[in-house]
Amino acid sequence: MIFRRDIEGLRGLAVLLVVLAHAGVAQLPGGFVGVDVFFVISGYLITGLLAGQLKQDGRIDLWVFYARRVRRLLPAFALMVTVSGLAAIWLLPAAAWGLQADSGRWAALWSSNIYFASAEFDYFSPGASASLFLHTWSLGVEEQFYLVWPWLLWGAWRWRGRTGLAIACWTVAIGGYLLGMVATQVASWQAYYQTPFRLWQLAAGGAMCLTFGAIRLRSGPSRAARMVGVLMLLVAAVLFAPDRIVYPGAWAAVPVVGTALLLLQGDRGTSVTWLEHPSVRFLGRISYSWYLWHWPLLVLSASCFGKSVEVGLISALVSLCVAWATWHLVERPALALPIGDGRRWVLAGLGGAVVLAFAGLGWSHAAAVQQPAGTAAPHPLLRTIAMPALYQRRDCDEWFRADRVVPCTLVDPPGEHRPTVMLVGDSVAAQWSPALEDIARRGQWHLVVLTKSSCPMVDHPFIYQRINRRFVECERWRDGVIAYLRQHPADLLILGSTADYPFSPQEWETGTRSLLTRLHGMAGRTLILAPTPLLPFDGPRCATSRVGQWTDAERQSRCSVDLDSVRDRVIVQRLQVAARGARGVRVLDLSDAVCPGGRCRAEDGGALIYRDGQHLNATYVRRLAPELASQPEFQALGR
Repeated sequence: MIFRRDIEGLRGLAVLLVVLAHAGVAQLPGGFVGVDVFFVISGYLITGLLAGQLKQDGRIDLWVFYARRVRRLLPAFALMVTVSGLAAIWLLPAAAWGLQADSGRWAALWSSNIYFASAEFDYFSPGASASLFLHTWSLGVEEQFYLVWPWLLWGAWRWRGRTGLAIACWTVAIGGYLLGMVATQVASWQAYYQTPFRLWQLAAGGAMCLTFGAIRLRSGPSRAARMVGVLMLLVAAVLFAPDRIVYPGAWAAVPVVGTALLLLQGDRGTSVTWLEHPSVRFLGRISYSWYLWHWPLLVLSASCFGKSVEVGLISALVSLCVAWATWHLVERPALALPIGDGRRWVLAGLGGAVVLAFAGLGWSHAAAVQQPAGTAAPHPLLRTIAMPALYQRRDCDEWFRADRVVPCTLVDPPGEHRPTVMLVGDSVAAQWSPALEDIARRGQWHLVVLTKSSCPMVDHPFIYQRINRRFVECERWRDGVIAYLRQHPADLLILGSTADYPFSPQEWETGTRSLLTRLHGMAGRTLILAPTPLLPFDGPRCATSRVGQWTDAERQSRCSVDLDSVRDRVIVQRLQVAARGARGVRVLDLSDAVCPGGRCRAEDGGALIYRDGQHLNATYVRRLAPELASQPEFQALGR
């Protein structure tokens, strides 16, 4: 195939979109579509290569084909997996090793997409985003594409020559797109990661190559196609925020068609474009290495120094330098090595994958030994983590797996006519239950908790990223809570949510007001707990980090943040506005108590304050019980 400088530049654009989006650049929330661009380019190039071989020889030399894939992908990939694993062992606490080892093992076998699609992450676990190898899911999809695509094209060629190739590509592209739309509605998480629902994007690239690859458009149509293609990619990168749309689904056609238009060839007068600028082509040349390194460095830096745009951009720049070194020292020398008959390369690739997988298996075993199930965590600070008692009953919070309302009675004193306090909200509301238990026991009040993790007390639908779809169970659960309160009114109703939802300030206000209207008359008084300040880092991980061998004083300084920088005053103000028109409703902001002296800390006095980046530790919450009990709503219950 003829080398095209514009395709190299298109790779550069794709990797730039991905890296900037992952670094946290707010203006490019949909930059993840750069992965879709890579899929289309890969399909275009691989299909063209295989079609040329079929035309010339009437067959595909599979040994040589797979040897080229191994030579191209394995050296840099093996280096990244090895170095990232060693860095995690050095920098991360042993409690974080399990996820890294498991996902690393699947990544070594080029199948991490299957792992992330099937893993059952607990709500309070960090989830897939904390894995150093999350980004390798797309490499798994491509490798699985390489396994099936040569056989499919060979069969199509035997059936009807080049026409059969085009028919096969267009059939897979169109049929796969329709299948992906259905799968996104039924099982969005599977649709995002699994190869059968992504194969159409690679097939679309192949269809473009076979249909338009040899055609050169005149300057007018060529420029128009490129302008439309660039516009489609920009629209996707700017507007496709993952908390606003369900992806891939029908939306995936936008970056795919945009990329396809940019793959069309113009005549000599329009062949030189901004995609061929040396700086863009440089990014394209090292795009594979940059993609490999950017995510592990982002995860490690966020774990050690906190998550912010500044930290993300610095990590992206460092990963760019590492990528250039990898290209210069590893990728380019490997590509210069002869292929031969291909068997040695394929066997080397299989052997390397097995060695890395066994290393991951040993790491998993080491993680299990460091922290066996049901035993105390090894680090003294981690031993101070305590969960609210309500989580001892699994049906008290069924997360997204159910929508039924399960009232959990935590305090039930003997006697009649005892006041009832009801706590309703998400897991951040539930974090206050230990303090409320102490208060209720002293006051001899009933305490009932209705909680659903990640379900805000805002009457507004939203896309929940952890499940990649609209959280309809939350909406039905809120309806069920209102029905329950209608039958069991409370003397004091306490509502709470975290600030980490994709609502605009106006949606916070209107959604809260709508919920309060529906709750009218169902409680004597209503207290809305303002969101707890969110840390820009994971509290326990920062407090147990090994970076720089910090002293206790240095650790407390680094693992803390100014309250003013993390207090969401806009949301608090909107909650207060929503509560003004509701009788007996007040908003309580305990941020100053949570963060005394204007500093929000991960730990204090050898005990953790936060058990992650947003939930307070149960032992610390109990220390705040007097502050909560002094509020007039509780004083009124005692009269």
